[in-house]
Amino acid sequence: MSDSDFHVLAVDYRGYADSTGQPSETGFTTDILYLYHWVKARSRNSTVIFWGHSLGTGISTNVARVLKEKEGVIVDAIVLEAPYTSIRDAAATIPVTKIYRQFPGFEYLILDTMERADMRFCNDRNVQVLSSPILILHSEDDGMIPISHGKKLSEIAIASQKKSRPVHCLPSASKGLTLTTFPPKPRTAGHTGSE
Repeated sequence: MSDSDFHVLAVDYRGYADSTGQPSETGFTTDILYLYHWVKARSRNSTVIFWGHSLGTGISTNVARVLKEKEGVIVDAIVLEAPYTSIRDAAATIPVTKIYRQFPGFEYLILDTMERADMRFCNDRNVQVLSSPILILHSEDDGMIPISHGKKLSEIAIASQKKSRPVHCLPSASKGLTLTTFPPKPRTAGHTGSE
């Protein structure tokens, strides 16, 4: 990729893998903001695309929102792969928690604990205010984050984007993949745009 002048920076979030520190939404957002500014200062103002996968989708939209609201910067583009609406919604619906949902105290012990630990990651709220082009990718057979999260997030983004500009949704490129892009691409003959 470097030969084509593309470069990828992958991050171990604080408290994960080789990184020190304690995981928190504020900490993750601060770290990626720092990295964004570091890249922009060294890249001669090259295009920077945020690509978040699963947990990283919330971090990507958080950073994009902070950049827009506090610095007036619109991120060049955002890719959300296997996104969730919010981390609380994800924790309440991921398959691994299914058995625990029936027990008294699940909401307090699991869901409320994440809130108290500063772990919200509200993709649903963030995409409503973003102006960046967004690509949402989600597999129908995702074993961790149900596709319903990707679909709902897509609907929220479409509804909020329609207020300012048109939106175009691509049909599935292959079975099991939902693609939604913002801003629109030219329509092809026969495409209804209803997906």
